[in-house]
Amino acid sequence: MVIDLYKLFTISQWTTGERIRTLQRMLPVARDLGDDTIVGKIELALGFERGTSDLESRWAAPNRRTMYVPELVATDNETDSQLTALRDVADAQARGLAGDHPVARRSRRLLAAIFPGGVQAVTAKPYVDQAALVEHIVDRLTTELVDDVAILGLTAKVAHLVELAARYREQVNRSPGTLNYATVQAARVRGIELLCEVLAVILGVYHDSQNPDHVAGREALVTPILEQDEEHRIRSRRRRGAGTATSPIDGENSEDIDDSGETDNSEDTGAPDEEAGGI
Repeated sequence: MVIDLYKLFTISQWTTGERIRTLQRMLPVARDLGDDTIVGKIELALGFERGTSDLESRWAAPNRRTMYVPELVATDNETDSQLTALRDVADAQARGLAGDHPVARRSRRLLAAIFPGGVQAVTAKPYVDQAALVEHIVDRLTTELVDDVAILGLTAKVAHLVELAARYREQVNRSPGTLNYATVQAARVRGIELLCEVLAVILGVYHDSQNPDHVAGREALVTPILEQDEEHRIRSRRRRGAGTATSPIDGENSEDIDDSGETDNSEDTGAPDEEAGGI
């Protein structure tokens, strides 16, 4: 039943703001009726929709696709600087020495092992990829290259890099990753499902049309949905008359409405960007 409830209304076309406003209107009614089950369902749906609204705000922002913890930017910059410094010191140790000098050979071997494509090949990677590369570099520096590290005077820098690698990994793992439109769309669909579930519970609890209390309770709780549905239909007809159709689910010219009911016709159809370390 829940799956088909949206066919009774235009709920599947409502924006997140419209669903939030409807749930906010239903909540005090449910509390007045004293039905904890319905109150719980409405609060659950409302909490989820506020999260969806946050996702939509991130998606609409210029840096919308960045969902990494803020401190990762500073750690990435510090790691980039440390990798560059390590390269510079190793290179400086060999400068002016004959090509077959033991120190020169160790310098070349170390740099070829940890930076086969140069430092920038590591520092320009997306955060999640750079975290893995830095861990691999640290592993080599503290095992097979440990003698080279000591002779080239890199022990302190490698120790710092070990700490940075651990911090980098912790912050990457604590980050939810990169926001894409599929995530926003899935949240919108789930919000619609939750509103339908709320409606299903209401119709189940207040099911007896011969019972005046059931009729009154059902009418009080469903009225915000019916009124929002009618308002959406009127707005949709106006938009069609103006030649603009909306479909929040499909993401075509979707119209975001905040809790106050004001509209924001901002639109984005760009493809997600890759988040690169140091950017």
